[in-house]
Amino acid sequence: MYMTQLGPLQVRQINCSMTNITSLEHLDLSWNDFQGGNPSAIGSMSTITELILSSNERLDDLQGILSGRCKLQRLEMSSLNISAGGNELQGSFSRCIKSSLQLLDLGYNQLIGSFSSWLVEMKRLKHLSLYDDSLQGPIPASLGSLSSLETLHLKGNSLNGGIPHSLGSLSRLAYLNLASNHLQDAIPETLGKPSSLQTLNLEQNNLTGGILVNLGSLSTLEILDLGHNNLSGPISIESLSNL
Repeated sequence: MYMTQLGPLQVRQINCSMTNITSLEHLDLSWNDFQGGNPSAIGSMSTITELILSSNERLDDLQGILSGRCKLQRLEMSSLNISAGGNELQGSFSRCIKSSLQLLDLGYNQLIGSFSSWLVEMKRLKHLSLYDDSLQGPIPASLGSLSSLETLHLKGNSLNGGIPHSLGSLSRLAYLNLASNHLQDAIPETLGKPSSLQTLNLEQNNLTGGILVNLGSLSTLEILDLGHNNLSGPISIESLSNL
């Protein structure tokens, strides 16, 4: 069985008879009413590859829910009122989940503190969304080691420092959104290198310097937003000729 969708229905608990479903791959429990409790029947469904828990009031014991999920590829947990530091949240992600996960969405939560280094252990990750959380500190250069990454969405945090040059090495990156942070310094020239980049959003930061000339070489770029920064200098028509 590929899909079971139970949202939005204001479900408060999952009937234990669901544990008899031994081939379930996709489970959507978003927009329900698990207020502090857990959909406990999930624990025995080891075949799930896509799990969507977004927009519930709160889910406790994430470690119990995620335990043994060695086949999990997609995990959406946005808008769950998660309030945790990176090291605390790390305990919910086993080694096998880190090796299988391809999409992780933790947006609209309250992830306290700096960007967690354990996230870069997910070498198969294609889509990482940590938007509108409470992340602080610099963006780690080690994100450049996630060679499969296609989406990086970090909008609406309190990240500071410069944009890592290493992001330019992500050849599959199609969507990069670092808007509404406190990023500083010049836009690194390496951001003109990702050959698949379609969206680049750096608005509402404290970036300085000029617009990169080599942005014009990004033939796939469709959306470029550099508004509300401190950029200066001339705008070269040649540099934007492919937009």
